[in-house]
Amino acid sequence: MTTNDFLILFLVFSNILLIVYCSVIFFQVYIRDRNTKEDNTDNPTQVKKTASGTQHLMEDRKDLAETDYLADFMLQSTEEQWEDYKAKFFIPRRSRNKSGFTINTETLTILRNVLRDTKAETTLTAYIENILTNHLKAHQELINEIADKQKLKNTLYL
Repeated sequence: MTTNDFLILFLVFSNILLIVYCSVIFFQVYIRDRNTKEDNTDNPTQVKKTASGTQHLMEDRKDLAETDYLADFMLQSTEEQWEDYKAKFFIPRRSRNKSGFTINTETLTILRNVLRDTKAETTLTAYIENILTNHLKAHQELINEIADKQKLKNTLYL
């Protein structure tokens, strides 16, 4: 057996060991992620049937448009406000239907920094989705009112 043969054999075995090691790490991460997702609720939204159609409501959330909620929020201590914020925006979400979009790099960096600096236990995707859902719910009536002028059915049911 020549030196070249020995070197080739060594490289083949090294690659096989590297592939096995990477596979073990991948499956450990996959199983941990899957267990984490199973611990969370499958869908944090409720669906309510109304006469005009289906209305999706955020679970255990108060409408930001309500003045009573805003007044109560402003009277809370910083710690209470923070707990309220975490309950509203740091909720993990499980989504099977995903799509991509672009976002300004500076905004993305800010959102990542918020999650990192607050040690939030949610994904960036869930955080962005919670912010957007909350915004759409807060402005649902206005959006539907403007949309009603252009078509026959409401645009949002949150």
